[in-house]
Amino acid sequence: VSIQVDNNNNPMIACNPGDTVAQLGVIYGDADNNFTYQKVESGPINTGKNASLALSSSGRGFIAYIEDEEYSPNLRIALQSLTTYIPIVQR
Repeated sequence: VSIQVDNNNNPMIACNPGDTVAQLGVIYGDADNNFTYQKVESGPINTGKNASLALSSSGRGFIAYIEDEEYSPNLRIALQSLTTYIPIVQR
């Protein structure tokens, strides 16, 4: 488990919930104390071990974690992509 606090003082947690098929997920809160769980990766391989979360100054998430493939663990990363909407200019 790795926890960070965003610029609005809301918590964000990267975790491996330890279900039957391990997965990497994030739990994030908002100002109204509502929490949401979002799956980042899951699969037949035990993944999400030793998750380490970092947030940029803009709030963009970055998670480093281990995909524990038998006899060959892999270091993996998850990077939050941000969508930019450009306003349409009409004349």
